[in-house]
Amino acid sequence: MVYKIFKIAFAVWIALWVMFGVRELFIKGAAKEYGKLFFRSLEGKHSYLTGDKLYELITAANKKMPPNATYKLIGVEKDSIEVRRVAYYLYPHFETDDADFLIIYDSRGDVVYEGYDIVESLDSARCVMKKRGAQ
Repeated sequence: MVYKIFKIAFAVWIALWVMFGVRELFIKGAAKEYGKLFFRSLEGKHSYLTGDKLYELITAANKKMPPNATYKLIGVEKDSIEVRRVAYYLYPHFETDDADFLIIYDSRGDVVYEGYDIVESLDSARCVMKKRGAQ
């Protein structure tokens, strides 16, 4: 008797988990997202999850920054997940207010910061600027 109850409970438990998996993959559309990620390289997966434009800017900034350089991110909401992603990809560089490099994402109009020159411009809204006299 106990064995039959356990068997029925186990079957119901498995059915529920199958239903949750199907719902998540097909009804909510996660299968399309997984399909997009499946054929990408590791670099492509990072780009997709971070956002292609932001990841392109991070990669350009990382190439321009020497070891131990500091940066300041401009154009991204202060407590957003993007700030955490930038910190992850730019490690061991740290963000400070008096930074060697400005990483400007989604600027509105002309970008002019006293004491900084553009070293990499990806488009009219994204660029990397270096402080005059920095390493």
